[in-house]
Amino acid sequence: MEAEKIVLPNGNTVSLATTHTLTPVNDAQIKLVPVPSPVIKVVVFLIDGAGDKKRFLGSGPNYNIQPAKPYLEKSSFSNIKPERQKDFDVEYLGYYEIFGNDNIEKNVIAVIPNKRTVIYIVGHSLGGWNGAHLSKILSDRGYDVRILVTLDPVGESPTLEFSSNIYSNTPAPIAKKWINVVAHPSSSNFTDFVAWMGEKWKITAGPDINTRVDTNHAEAITLLTAKLNNGDSAYKIITQSIYEVLSK
Repeated sequence: MEAEKIVLPNGNTVSLATTHTLTPVNDAQIKLVPVPSPVIKVVVFLIDGAGDKKRFLGSGPNYNIQPAKPYLEKSSFSNIKPERQKDFDVEYLGYYEIFGNDNIEKNVIAVIPNKRTVIYIVGHSLGGWNGAHLSKILSDRGYDVRILVTLDPVGESPTLEFSSNIYSNTPAPIAKKWINVVAHPSSSNFTDFVAWMGEKWKITAGPDINTRVDTNHAEAITLLTAKLNNGDSAYKIITQSIYEVLSK
Protein backbone atom coordinates (compact mmCIF):
# COMPACT_ATOMS: atom_id res chain seq x y z
CA MET A 1 0.00 0.00 0.00
CA GLU A 2 1.40 3.36 -1.08
CA ALA A 3 2.10 5.79 1.78
CA GLU A 4 -0.40 8.65 1.99
CA LYS A 5 1.00 12.19 1.70
CA ILE A 6 -0.41 15.26 3.41
CA VAL A 7 0.52 18.98 3.21
CA LEU A 8 1.14 20.79 6.48
CA PRO A 9 0.06 24.45 7.02
CA ASN A 10 3.67 25.59 6.54
CA GLY A 11 3.72 24.06 3.07
CA ASN A 12 5.87 21.05 3.92
CA THR A 13 4.76 17.62 2.71
CA VAL A 14 5.00 14.51 4.90
CA SER A 15 4.19 10.87 4.30
CA LEU A 16 2.20 8.78 6.74
CA ALA A 17 3.63 5.39 7.71
CA THR A 18 2.49 2.58 5.47
CA THR A 19 -0.18 0.41 7.14
CA HIS A 20 -1.01 -3.24 6.60
CA THR A 21 -4.46 -4.74 6.88
CA LEU A 22 -4.47 -8.11 8.63
CA THR A 23 -7.80 -9.13 7.09
CA PRO A 24 -8.88 -7.74 3.70
CA VAL A 25 -11.86 -5.43 4.01
CA ASN A 26 -13.77 -7.50 1.51
CA ASP A 27 -13.30 -10.72 3.58
CA ALA A 28 -16.33 -10.95 5.88
CA GLN A 29 -15.62 -14.50 7.06
CA ILE A 30 -15.53 -14.86 10.87
CA LYS A 31 -12.17 -16.21 12.06
CA LEU A 32 -12.49 -18.80 14.87
CA VAL A 33 -9.57 -19.00 17.28
CA PRO A 34 -9.63 -22.09 19.53
CA VAL A 35 -9.31 -21.26 23.24
CA PRO A 36 -8.67 -24.20 25.57
CA SER A 37 -11.10 -24.58 28.48
CA PRO A 38 -9.60 -24.03 31.95
CA VAL A 39 -8.72 -27.27 33.71
CA ILE A 40 -11.20 -28.20 36.45
CA LYS A 41 -9.52 -29.38 39.64
CA VAL A 42 -10.75 -31.26 42.71
CA VAL A 43 -10.09 -30.67 46.40
CA VAL A 44 -11.37 -32.97 49.15
CA PHE A 45 -11.42 -31.67 52.73
CA LEU A 46 -11.34 -34.37 55.42
CA ILE A 47 -12.34 -32.78 58.72
CA ASP A 48 -11.62 -34.67 61.94
CA GLY A 49 -13.40 -34.35 65.27
CA ALA A 50 -12.28 -33.78 68.87
CA GLY A 51 -9.26 -35.78 70.03
CA ASP A 52 -8.43 -36.85 66.49
CA LYS A 53 -5.79 -34.58 64.96
CA LYS A 54 -4.74 -33.28 68.38
CA ARG A 55 -5.48 -34.22 71.99
CA PHE A 56 -8.77 -33.15 73.52
CA LEU A 57 -9.57 -33.48 77.22
CA GLY A 58 -6.82 -36.09 77.62
CA SER A 59 -7.78 -38.19 74.59
CA GLY A 60 -5.94 -38.63 71.30
CA PRO A 61 -4.72 -37.94 68.81
CA ASN A 62 -6.80 -40.77 67.33
CA TYR A 63 -6.79 -39.84 63.61
CA ASN A 64 -10.21 -41.39 63.06
CA ILE A 65 -10.77 -40.07 59.54
CA GLN A 66 -7.15 -39.55 58.43
CA PRO A 67 -6.88 -43.09 56.90
CA ALA A 68 -9.45 -42.03 54.29
CA LYS A 69 -6.84 -39.76 52.68
CA PRO A 70 -4.66 -42.52 51.12
CA TYR A 71 -7.78 -44.53 50.25
CA LEU A 72 -9.27 -41.62 48.32
CA GLU A 73 -5.99 -40.90 46.57
CA LYS A 74 -5.41 -44.53 45.59
CA SER A 75 -8.95 -45.05 44.33
CA SER A 76 -9.06 -41.81 42.36
CA PHE A 77 -5.54 -42.11 40.91
CA SER A 78 -6.19 -45.64 39.65
CA ASN A 79 -9.05 -44.43 37.47
CA ILE A 80 -7.77 -41.17 36.02
CA LYS A 81 -5.02 -40.33 33.56
CA PRO A 82 -1.59 -39.70 35.12
CA GLU A 83 -1.54 -36.13 33.83
CA ARG A 84 -4.74 -35.36 35.74
CA GLN A 85 -3.47 -36.65 39.09
CA LYS A 86 -1.86 -33.29 39.82
CA ASP A 87 -5.33 -31.74 39.64
CA PHE A 88 -6.53 -33.73 42.66
CA ASP A 89 -5.79 -32.83 46.29
CA VAL A 90 -6.90 -34.21 49.66
CA GLU A 91 -6.52 -31.89 52.67
CA TYR A 92 -6.71 -33.37 56.18
CA LEU A 93 -7.76 -30.80 58.80
CA GLY A 94 -9.00 -30.68 62.36
CA TYR A 95 -12.43 -29.17 63.06
CA TYR A 96 -10.74 -26.21 64.80
CA GLU A 97 -8.75 -25.45 61.62
CA ILE A 98 -11.91 -24.47 59.73
CA PHE A 99 -13.37 -22.32 62.51
CA GLY A 100 -13.37 -18.57 61.88
CA ASN A 101 -12.45 -16.45 58.88
CA ASP A 102 -8.70 -16.45 59.48
CA ASN A 103 -8.49 -20.24 59.61
CA ILE A 104 -10.74 -20.61 56.60
CA GLU A 105 -8.60 -18.22 54.56
CA LYS A 106 -5.35 -19.95 55.59
CA ASN A 107 -6.39 -23.60 55.54
CA VAL A 108 -9.21 -23.71 52.99
CA ILE A 109 -9.31 -20.80 50.54
CA ALA A 110 -5.53 -20.86 50.14
CA VAL A 111 -5.56 -24.42 48.76
CA ILE A 112 -8.50 -23.97 46.35
CA PRO A 113 -7.01 -22.96 42.95
CA ASN A 114 -10.09 -21.08 41.69
CA LYS A 115 -13.89 -21.05 41.77
CA ARG A 116 -14.11 -23.67 39.02
CA THR A 117 -12.60 -26.15 41.47
CA VAL A 118 -14.96 -28.93 42.56
CA ILE A 119 -15.00 -29.29 46.35
CA TYR A 120 -15.89 -32.26 48.55
CA ILE A 121 -16.23 -31.99 52.33
CA VAL A 122 -16.18 -35.05 54.61
CA GLY A 123 -16.52 -34.27 58.30
CA HIS A 124 -16.68 -36.58 61.32
CA SER A 125 -18.15 -35.68 64.74
CA LEU A 126 -17.32 -32.01 65.45
CA GLY A 127 -15.78 -32.00 61.99
CA GLY A 128 -19.22 -32.84 60.58
CA TRP A 129 -20.75 -29.88 62.41
CA ASN A 130 -18.06 -27.39 61.35
CA GLY A 131 -17.81 -29.01 57.90
CA ALA A 132 -21.52 -28.38 57.35
CA HIS A 133 -20.94 -24.73 58.24
CA LEU A 134 -17.99 -24.66 55.82
CA SER A 135 -20.22 -25.92 52.99
CA LYS A 136 -22.45 -22.88 53.36
CA ILE A 137 -19.55 -20.44 53.78
CA LEU A 138 -17.92 -21.67 50.56
CA SER A 139 -21.18 -21.87 48.62
CA ASP A 140 -22.09 -18.33 49.67
CA ARG A 141 -18.73 -17.21 48.24
CA GLY A 142 -19.48 -18.84 44.90
CA TYR A 143 -17.52 -22.08 45.24
CA ASP A 144 -18.79 -25.39 43.89
CA VAL A 145 -19.39 -27.68 46.88
CA ARG A 146 -20.30 -30.86 45.05
CA ILE A 147 -20.77 -33.28 47.97
CA LEU A 148 -20.97 -32.82 51.74
CA VAL A 149 -20.68 -35.94 53.94
CA THR A 150 -21.40 -35.62 57.66
CA LEU A 151 -20.38 -38.68 59.67
CA ASP A 152 -22.20 -38.89 63.02
CA PRO A 153 -22.00 -35.09 63.46
CA VAL A 154 -21.86 -33.68 66.99
CA GLY A 155 -22.20 -30.12 68.23
CA GLU A 156 -25.61 -29.31 69.71
CA SER A 157 -24.43 -29.12 73.35
CA PRO A 158 -24.18 -25.45 74.46
CA THR A 159 -21.17 -26.31 76.63
CA LEU A 160 -19.09 -27.27 73.58
CA GLU A 161 -18.99 -23.66 72.48
CA PHE A 162 -16.83 -22.87 75.51
CA SER A 163 -14.53 -25.92 75.28
CA SER A 164 -14.21 -26.29 71.50
CA ASN A 165 -13.81 -24.09 68.46
CA ILE A 166 -17.18 -24.84 66.92
CA TYR A 167 -19.95 -22.62 65.60
CA SER A 168 -22.74 -22.01 68.09
CA ASN A 169 -25.63 -21.92 65.62
CA THR A 170 -27.05 -25.00 63.92
CA PRO A 171 -25.54 -25.48 60.43
CA ALA A 172 -27.54 -24.76 57.29
CA PRO A 173 -25.54 -26.75 54.73
CA ILE A 174 -25.39 -25.94 51.03
CA ALA A 175 -24.05 -28.61 48.64
CA LYS A 176 -25.11 -30.28 45.40
CA LYS A 177 -25.52 -33.49 47.44
CA TRP A 178 -25.58 -33.98 51.21
CA ILE A 179 -25.04 -37.42 52.76
CA ASN A 180 -25.52 -37.88 56.50
CA VAL A 181 -24.47 -41.13 58.18
CA VAL A 182 -25.44 -41.75 61.81
CA ALA A 183 -23.73 -44.23 64.14
CA HIS A 184 -26.46 -46.35 65.74
CA PRO A 185 -24.55 -49.13 67.52
CA SER A 186 -26.17 -52.26 68.86
CA SER A 187 -23.37 -52.28 71.45
CA SER A 188 -22.18 -48.87 72.68
CA ASN A 189 -18.70 -47.98 73.89
CA PHE A 190 -16.97 -44.98 75.46
CA THR A 191 -16.86 -43.00 72.20
CA ASP A 192 -20.63 -43.21 71.90
CA PHE A 193 -20.91 -41.82 75.42
CA VAL A 194 -18.63 -38.91 74.44
CA ALA A 195 -20.78 -38.22 71.37
CA TRP A 196 -23.88 -38.32 73.55
CA MET A 197 -22.28 -35.80 75.95
CA GLY A 198 -21.53 -33.48 73.04
CA GLU A 199 -25.07 -34.01 71.74
CA LYS A 200 -25.37 -35.46 68.29
CA TRP A 201 -26.85 -33.21 65.66
CA LYS A 202 -30.41 -34.49 65.22
CA ILE A 203 -31.05 -34.11 61.50
CA THR A 204 -34.61 -34.81 60.43
CA ALA A 205 -34.64 -33.04 57.06
CA GLY A 206 -32.17 -31.77 54.51
CA PRO A 207 -29.81 -34.59 53.48
CA ASP A 208 -30.29 -36.33 50.14
CA ILE A 209 -29.28 -39.53 51.94
CA ASN A 210 -29.73 -39.99 55.69
CA THR A 211 -28.78 -43.46 56.98
CA ARG A 212 -28.12 -45.19 60.29
CA VAL A 213 -25.22 -47.66 60.52
CA ASP A 214 -24.62 -50.24 63.22
CA THR A 215 -21.21 -49.06 64.37
CA ASN A 216 -19.65 -46.90 67.07
CA HIS A 217 -19.11 -43.17 66.94
CA ALA A 218 -15.32 -43.34 66.54
CA GLU A 219 -15.50 -45.64 63.49
CA ALA A 220 -15.30 -42.88 60.89
CA ILE A 221 -13.99 -45.15 58.12
CA THR A 222 -16.78 -47.68 58.72
CA LEU A 223 -19.33 -44.86 58.55
CA LEU A 224 -17.75 -43.63 55.32
CA THR A 225 -17.66 -47.03 53.61
CA ALA A 226 -20.86 -48.64 54.98
CA LYS A 227 -23.70 -49.44 52.59
CA LEU A 228 -26.36 -46.73 52.68
CA ASN A 229 -30.07 -47.00 52.06
CA ASN A 230 -29.49 -46.45 48.33
CA GLY A 231 -27.13 -49.44 48.12
CA ASP A 232 -23.91 -47.40 47.74
CA SER A 233 -21.50 -46.01 50.33
CA ALA A 234 -20.58 -42.36 50.81
CA TYR A 235 -17.04 -43.33 49.81
CA LYS A 236 -18.22 -44.89 46.53
CA ILE A 237 -20.44 -41.89 45.71
CA ILE A 238 -17.54 -39.49 46.26
CA THR A 239 -14.97 -41.45 44.25
CA GLN A 240 -17.37 -41.92 41.34
CA SER A 241 -18.06 -38.18 41.32
CA ILE A 242 -14.33 -37.38 41.41
CA TYR A 243 -13.74 -39.73 38.48
CA GLU A 244 -16.48 -38.04 36.46
CA VAL A 245 -14.91 -34.63 37.06
CA LEU A 246 -11.29 -35.60 36.38
CA SER A 247 -11.97 -37.84 33.38
CA LYS A 248 -13.25 -34.90 31.34
